[in-house]
Amino acid sequence: MTTEIPIGSQGVDDDVVRSFARDWAAAWNSHDPERVVAMMAPNCQYDDTAWSTTMRTHDEVREFLRHTWSALPDLEFYDVTIARVPGEPKAIFHWHARATMRGALDPPGYAPTLDRLEFDGFDMHEYHDGKLVRLRILFNMMDVGQQIVAVPPPGTLRERAVVFLHRLQAPGRRRANAKRSGT
Repeated sequence: MTTEIPIGSQGVDDDVVRSFARDWAAAWNSHDPERVVAMMAPNCQYDDTAWSTTMRTHDEVREFLRHTWSALPDLEFYDVTIARVPGEPKAIFHWHARATMRGALDPPGYAPTLDRLEFDGFDMHEYHDGKLVRLRILFNMMDVGQQIVAVPPPGTLRERAVVFLHRLQAPGRRRANAKRSGT
């Protein structure tokens, strides 16, 4: 289901954005990398909180998709809400996702847990000639980390242990950073 928040725009046509949102979710849900990259300009700049570098080529996006779908082979996006940026060729999608962690989340290499994950996030799209030229995806990695038990839940003994280890390392990091910055 896709819901539009009408805010008006001179930059992109309503029907084009609605169609793009439907096709974008279907491409991701198909787990076919060619369907995803076909919607992106060859020089699309793609930033995703789940990936450590900005992707700039279709091959880099394919690698990211391979890693993502290897870890989350049943990843599905649903309940997409669309907001267009007035006067700009831009739109923002809010989405919900669910998946089962059946493979390693690599990087950084978290082992499969078979945990069922549910999370939501935002896509910020910029278009040119009907293709994505800039894409930024944001979602709460802390929430996902807690769902796969890589990040301890707040208030637990595990959280206190992680904070204790951090405090042991902090003085050395401060010294290294001060030395590096010359202060």
